[in-house]
Amino acid sequence: GCLPVKQDTPAPDPAEEALLSDSPAGDTSNATLESGCYQVNEKHLVLLRDGRTLIGFLRSIDQFANLVLHQTVERIHVGRKYGDIPRGIFVVRGENVVLLGEIDLEKESDTPLQQVSIEEILEEQRVEQQSRLEAEKLKVQALKDRGLSIPRADTLDEY
Repeated sequence: GCLPVKQDTPAPDPAEEALLSDSPAGDTSNATLESGCYQVNEKHLVLLRDGRTLIGFLRSIDQFANLVLHQTVERIHVGRKYGDIPRGIFVVRGENVVLLGEIDLEKESDTPLQQVSIEEILEEQRVEQQSRLEAEKLKVQALKDRGLSIPRADTLDEY
């Protein structure tokens, strides 16, 4: 089931909805519109099929889960650290959405994770990916030594 629209927010008429969708980037109104189950103009987290995490204000959603996010940041997690890369307005095709959830602004800052600079989180991500790649190479070599081979993921679609 869907969560109901906040009690203190009257249902918008189409003219109000058009005004809100055309509002400038600096608009700080806390108007809330209901679009299906999702609260438009609220802060949301989106997990994409490629593993990226986006956080931004949901401006539009349709029946295919195509999204428009405003004031979007890409959040990168490595261990207990995270960094946010500003991305601005982001249009996401619905087939790439794995998860979409509203962020509780009261609990958003209550996290055990440590925020670090963009440069630091990108370096940590590179080191983590490198160590993961080396571990995968060791695993493939160990299997090869035992006479087993696993097709690489990038060749599975070839005929």
